[in-house]
Amino acid sequence: DLALDGETADGRARWNLQGYFVRDVDEFRWLSPVIRSGAGLPAPGTSRDFNRRQLDIVGTRLQPVVRLWAGAEALFGLDLERSWLRSERDRIGLPGGPTGQVAPQDNNQTDSNLGLYTELSQRLFEDRLTLRAGVRQTWGVTSFDPTPNLPLQRSRDADYDATTWSAGAAFRATEQLVLRFNAATGFRAPTATELAADFTALGGGRTFGNPNLRPETNEQFEVGAAWFGQGWRADLALFQNTIEDRIVIRGRPGAANTSDW
Repeated sequence: DLALDGETADGRARWNLQGYFVRDVDEFRWLSPVIRSGAGLPAPGTSRDFNRRQLDIVGTRLQPVVRLWAGAEALFGLDLERSWLRSERDRIGLPGGPTGQVAPQDNNQTDSNLGLYTELSQRLFEDRLTLRAGVRQTWGVTSFDPTPNLPLQRSRDADYDATTWSAGAAFRATEQLVLRFNAATGFRAPTATELAADFTALGGGRTFGNPNLRPETNEQFEVGAAWFGQGWRADLALFQNTIEDRIVIRGRPGAANTSDW
């Protein structure tokens, strides 16, 4: 990544501009000598099941901060990000086992998103108490890209958007003890795999996607305390995270070894 920081001569405004690139490569060696047949019985499996997955991410972030009055600041943010997920899978079956190739466990996808957000902070009581509150609006598009060994694929784009918020407070009770409380909401958009999966699992079953999935949402609350000693720090946190509309896999009633997102 590359970051550029700056500020005005009077210190009333400052900014941070960041650009970044990420590459994450996973190599899965899934070989499964014994799998389940359509009747659920043991059957010959694979001597090789190699899945390579590569995720590339490129993005930029701009965060100007303006001092409004004594102890008060406003942060404005712009996030732009685009990512590409590509997977390849190669199988070799044992004698009497699977023949031919199947789709990787992750569909190829391209994801583009834009985020706009702002956060206000206020320091009070000689900077002993800090209050923060922010809101973010995110827009995105997930594209289902051509995926190897998926002959019945129907590529499409799925739009998503979400409004999330956060609020918190930190109080320096003593020179050594800081207490804090935070609350926030979040979301996770379904992936192209969850929307349009059709892959053969390691054990021989098949899983299918669901084009009607909605983004997951969550609420999180946290209370914590930090103690600062001479050259050391202790931190304790207790939090609760509640997820709604969680995306899961369920077995299809009346169909052996078949599941749906």
